Amino acid sequence: MTPAPRAPLGAALALLLALAALSGAAAPVIGAGVVIVLSLAIGAGWPSLAELRASHGTRRVVALTGVGSALLTLTAGERLDPFAALAVVCAGGVFAAFVHQMLRQERTGLAASLTSTVAGALLTGLAGAWVTALVVASATGLMVVPVAAAMSLAVGSLVASLPIAPTVRIIAGVAAASATAMVLLDRLGGFPLWQGGLLGLLLACGTAGVVALLQSQLVSRDPAPSLAAAAAPVATAGTIVLLAVQLLR
Repeated sequence: MTPAPRAPLGAALALLLALAALSGAAAPVIGAGVVIVLSLAIGAGWPSLAELRASHGTRRVVALTGVGSALLTLTAGERLDPFAALAVVCAGGVFAAFVHQMLRQERTGLAASLTSTVAGALLTGLAGAWVTALVVASATGLMVVPVAAAMSLAVGSLVASLPIAPTVRIIAGVAAASATAMVLLDRLGGFPLWQGGLLGLLLACGTAGVVALLQSQLVSRDPAPSLAAAAAPVATAGTIVLLAVQLLR
């Protein structure tokens, strides 16, 4: 799967998060379901994307860290600070990555396997920030923020997949993402235009960096790794959305 077909897949995942945010009281539950799908997609393709030999254990660690992140952030309530819940999950994922390496019988490529597994676990662990953002936004009446963020990601991804020059494509994707967030936050939430533009700019630049990093892998065009390459940028955007919700509340 080439970068062009991957972009609509990432946009579709972002649209699912936008629909979750529009579902009212059920938004955190539906958002957790989408995060679980993201985590499973990343877990399925991460070992191949990182070209690891001990793929089964890494796949389980990465996927289960994301599933645990979605469930813990959904059920934490007032018992855990949103950022503390994410920290707990990420710490658990790192610990699981070390346990996986200690249980391996084949010791070749140990350093590469460990660092790649830790990176994947942190990636899916932080995806739970989407759920936390939906929980906080639901409680504070700021659901427009995750809606605008998800739509910004979707529009930016689609524009960035247009068959035009790479530099123009990147600039157009960033501009489209910023404009989408700006308009939605202004029209639906009454926020100043600069706040929406800044949110879209941060999302576009952050996800563009992840896309550029993962597309540099030679195997990223294969079917399984392409799942991780498409889902990872959407997963990482959750931390920016959570930060925006916290700052605007």
